[in-house]
Amino acid sequence: MAKRKAKGRRPGGDGKDSKMTLSVRMDQKLVDALADDAEIHRTTQAKIVQRLLEYFHEQTAEVQYLILSAVNTSEVPRINQTLQLIEWGNHSYQRGMWFWSIEAYTKLDKVADGMGSMQRLVRAKLSLCWMFLAIQLRHQALLQQDAKGRGPLYDAAIDSLCVAIGYIQIYNDYDLLTYHESYATAFYNDACSLALIAQYSLEREASEEQLAPLRKAELEKEPKPVLLLQNERQDSSGVERTNKLMKKALERLSKIPGRDEEADGQTKKSSLFAETQWLFTHSESDPDLALLRERYEPGFKEWIASKRSGSRWLNAFEKCHEFAVDSKAVKIPTVDELLAEHSTK
Repeated sequence: MAKRKAKGRRPGGDGKDSKMTLSVRMDQKLVDALADDAEIHRTTQAKIVQRLLEYFHEQTAEVQYLILSAVNTSEVPRINQTLQLIEWGNHSYQRGMWFWSIEAYTKLDKVADGMGSMQRLVRAKLSLCWMFLAIQLRHQALLQQDAKGRGPLYDAAIDSLCVAIGYIQIYNDYDLLTYHESYATAFYNDACSLALIAQYSLEREASEEQLAPLRKAELEKEPKPVLLLQNERQDSSGVERTNKLMKKALERLSKIPGRDEEADGQTKKSSLFAETQWLFTHSESDPDLALLRERYEPGFKEWIASKRSGSRWLNAFEKCHEFAVDSKAVKIPTVDELLAEHSTK
């Protein structure tokens, strides 16, 4: 990189003094502050300016950028650590390395303490990591041919879902959420976790004969999940426990409002309206909710029927169309304009 020579005037004229004179126009407040600082530290204004310039040039390009951007440089180490953890977290997350992701995001959660939206986003990611880990642990459990090997893995999967729900509940404090943060997905993932706990609890106590078709479907990666709808060994308390989990999952889904609907007694703006539309559609095929759909078919159908309508699709389209119009980044032609353009060619 070529270095620019400073333009200035030599104090002498004999060429022996290598120092240059630099003339800078500054706000009066800065000039007064510079004079006060010189008096406090018993030095000259020129010495302060010179030392500040020397300090600036001793820094890396990244720190120089932060200084020029008026960022508090005492936060630089924290910012560097945050960026590194974000990169490693995303790297492992995209590759399904859930143990690694959990470690990176847990450290990032501590580093991001007090960062508001950043910390809540990290906790949302952590809840997903724990959910995906539970699914992976359940897969490992199904591969085991004996109950002794399966039990601890199913227990670990259920515990992972409990951790996921813990992070969801912290994240889903609506009073802290901003417009761009999603509470709808938090309710949805909460419902998925509860439904999976019920499903895994059934499978944990199942016989080898009952699990055989599930294992076959898992190994052959069949698109439609094969479910254990009822466990012959389950006693009345177990049945009641499963039913409570299913009802609780359905309650969570019911908290997802559409446009201009109310939730928890107060009208809440949807952070991303298109997101709720996607959730309603996805819920009809999401494998995490398969047991809820099958075992609580009437309740689920009633819920989805209240959300599924042609007007809802039109509302979602209108919202997305507003984004395109308001962005002013693109000129949207009409059909007549397109036809007129075609006829002139």
